[in-house]
This record gives sequence, structure tokens and C-alpha cells, in this order.
Amino acid sequence: MLAAFPAAAQRFETKARHALLMDAETQTALFQKAADERTPPASMAKLMTVLVVFEALKSGQLSLDDEFVVSENAWRNGGANSGGSTMFAKVGSSVKLSDLLRGIIVQSGNDACITVAEGMAGTESAFAAMMNAEGRKLKLENSLFSEKDFTWNKIRQRNRNPLLAMNIGADGLKTGYTDASGYGLVGSAVQDGQRLITVMNGMSSEKERAEEARKLMDWGFRAFEKVTLFGKDEVVAEASVFGGDRATVPLVGKGEVDMFVPRGSRDLIKGRVVYQGPVAAPIDAGQPIGSLQISLNDQVLQQTPLYAAADVGVGTLPQRAVDGLQELLLGWW
Repeated sequence: MLAAFPAAAQRFETKARHALLMDAETQTALFQKAADERTPPASMAKLMTVLVVFEALKSGQLSLDDEFVVSENAWRNGGANSGGSTMFAKVGSSVKLSDLLRGIIVQSGNDACITVAEGMAGTESAFAAMMNAEGRKLKLENSLFSEKDFTWNKIRQRNRNPLLAMNIGADGLKTGYTDASGYGLVGSAVQDGQRLITVMNGMSSEKERAEEARKLMDWGFRAFEKVTLFGKDEVVAEASVFGGDRATVPLVGKGEVDMFVPRGSRDLIKGRVVYQGPVAAPIDAGQPIGSLQISLNDQVLQQTPLYAAADVGVGTLPQRAVDGLQELLLGWW
């Protein structure tokens, strides 16, 4: 995970045992507190359940009109009698995937999760393996969906996400609670075109969860400013080329290279281009080459991919001979 701003620049404290605040567009980590420490995710793990379903919908494997049967296992271990969160689905009934998704995200229904897991993978353990595989794809080693209420079987339940009731532009995502984890939340909100995402865990009550989440979101929108470091197609740096018809290739970002920094600290930003080089020709325009590491007070806050801005062909024999000699004598420059 990227480091967040140094403590001196953050000037923010939270009662949450674990917290992360990130700008969604630039992936700048604005704040972190014990963000890399393992913590029980409680019902926030259901976001991965939903992601697996969304990927299946995207690929055409499933459609929102598909119906899944509520097994006795789903009803007994995830229904009202289980004592946990439930959408009150009836045993043996067929439920549309669109309703099951709402049951998971709005009501945190354990019966809906088990029904989806069994319908997609046969068993909960097999579906858990699918979730772990998706997590590895996202490198999680250690479209949003949100409604304020949902009615099923004539039972109306409100979304537990406290941010949705606040006037801060919130549109998701998920809450969670167990004795081991405390009260947690994954939240998302948009103001003036900027989306912030927060992950918090380890709070002592629903009230504290609501207060701390709002404080962190309000601070994130207020305390930072967007800085454009390089415009669209503006050359960030030149990378050395080996065996090409030119000695270097210009590097650019994909669109503008932006980041969010604490207000008044833009002059303290430093950038460093990192790549494995020299880059062997031929090179195609748009080819990934390296990244721009952006730091504040010697702490890397953001890494932006850089791409070749032009084609580089294979050089002539004399050009390649010169490059080979330089590599032999100098170990490259």
C-alpha cells in the first residue's frame, strides 16, 4: 500500500483503531492509521462477495434476472433464526439476483450471501476460494451500489451506513461489526467531482462509527487541494533506449498527472521516475515503461504509471554496436 502523508502534514486524529482515506481518481492516500495491520473485516468482507458477482455479470456469466434457490442451509444459518443480519428470504424460494444483491449490500443479509455463494459455486467454501482468487488478482495480500432502504417479504429495513443520512454526498458502501473487529465501515462520497473512499475499523459503537467517519470525510474534502503536475501528453521524462534508432524515448502519463496534497504544501512535492532500463528497442507508443513516484518529505505518496509517447524502431548496426560497447564498458549510464 502507498504511504499516506506524514503525521506532521496530516493534523488529524481518529478514535478508529484502523483507518485509511484515499482520493479515488489519483489514488493518493490522504490519511492512514495502522492501515496495513490485519483486522477482522466483519461484514465489510461482503464487498468482495459483491465484486465476484459483478465480475460474473460483466462477463455475461450471470444476469440480474437469474434466480437462485434459498437452501435450508442459507435459511437456517443466515436467516432470522440465526440471529445475524438477514433479508428474510424464505426457504425453498427462488430470488432474483438483483434482489439478492440489494439484500447483501443494503441489509447485509447473510442468507443472501449464502444463497449467492451456493448458486455460483455449489458451496460456501468453493465460493470463498473464488473470493480469494479475486483478491489475488487485485493484489490484496494483507460501479457502486447503495440504497437507503430495501423492502423484502413486506419487511422494510434501513441501510446501516450512517454516511448516507449525512449531507456529504455519500453513496456507499458497507458497514460491519463483530466483537473481535468492533464497528467498521467502508465509505464513499463525492463533492465537486472529487470522490473520497475511506476504510475504518475498530470503533466502539455505532455512534462513534458515524462520528469518526463523518469527521474523516469532512477533513479530507476540506484539507487538501488538487495539483496538476503534468498536463495531458506533457512529457514527464526521457528513458534511455538500448539498440534503438534514437537514444531516448519520451514518457507521459495517461491523461493529466494529478494528485491531492495538503493545502499550502505544493512546493514541497518531489518526483522521481523509476524504470528498468535502458529499455530495449523496438518500443511501441503507449507501451508501459515505468512510473513517476511522487513524494512529500521523503515519503512516497503516489505512483503514476508512465508510457512511451512515441515509437522507437530498431537502430542501425552501427547504432546498436555503440550501445553494446557502452553497456560493456560503462554498465550503462
